[in-house]
Amino acid sequence: MFWTKKINDTAVMRYGFLGGIGEALFCFIVVLFMSFIQQSLIISAKASGLAGFLLFLLVFVFSAAASGLLLFGYPVYLALQQRFAEALMTAATSLLTMAIIGILVFILISFI
Repeated sequence: MFWTKKINDTAVMRYGFLGGIGEALFCFIVVLFMSFIQQSLIISAKASGLAGFLLFLLVFVFSAAASGLLLFGYPVYLALQQRFAEALMTAATSLLTMAIIGILVFILISFI
C-alpha cells in the first residue's frame, strides 16, 4: 500500500536533515531571545508577572507554529500528494536529527 511508488531517498534525507537542523537552530534562537529578554528588560515589580506570562505565551504560540511548519510542513505536503511513505520517512528523519543534535548538545554541556 505505502510502497507502490519509488521513493526518492536523497530528497527524503535532505529535507529531513534540513528540517531537524532548522528546528534545532530555531530552538537555539528562541533560547537566546528569551535569555536576552530576561537579562535586559527592566520591568516594574507589579507588571513583571503579567508581562512575563504574556511574553511567554506569545513566544510559545509563535514557536509552536514555526516548529510545526519547520518539522511537518514538507511531510504534510507529501501526504497531500498521496506520498505517505516519503512523508513518514521525512518526519522521522527530522525527529531523529533533532534527537541526535539534542544528545550531542547534552554531551557537550555535561563536559563544560
